[in-house]
Amino acid sequence: MKEIIFTLLVSVVCITFWLWQVDDNNTSLANERLKNAVNYAAHDASLQVDRTELARGRIVFDKDTAEEAFKKTLQENLFLDAELNPKPNTLFKEKLSVIHTDYIDNSTITDYPYFYEETNYGIHHWIYGPAVVFAIEVPRPRVFEVNPRYNLVKWAVFEYPVPQ
Repeated sequence: MKEIIFTLLVSVVCITFWLWQVDDNNTSLANERLKNAVNYAAHDASLQVDRTELARGRIVFDKDTAEEAFKKTLQENLFLDAELNPKPNTLFKEKLSVIHTDYIDNSTITDYPYFYEETNYGIHHWIYGPAVVFAIEVPRPRVFEVNPRYNLVKWAVFEYPVPQ
């Protein structure tokens, strides 16, 4: 009888650790995919510059097209619909939010390097030229609901370094 009870207890402990490990691996995968997606999306957004200003030698971002490019790239890389909700049978289960957007360009700052700080999202970054800054947030996907619930936040800065 002792052997059966011991075996059951060890089994419960092992299964609990296994469930925790699967959730933890899922979180690692989600972190990696989110970071890559926000990097690609910020890159695409940074390419959306006002051509008239560019002809004058100034980099000024076209904010509307930059935000469209950012959302479109996120949708394609994370399998999201137009409202940033995940499509069925994908890694993420809840809506993704763009929680921070900022544009540092020649219409606002001309003296670089510039220390950019957004303490709400943990963004602290030296910027050496015109840049776009984006942060996204999504509830972390959980397979077995073993680990605690929290949100994943990822950010990216893409810039055009000015020669010093």
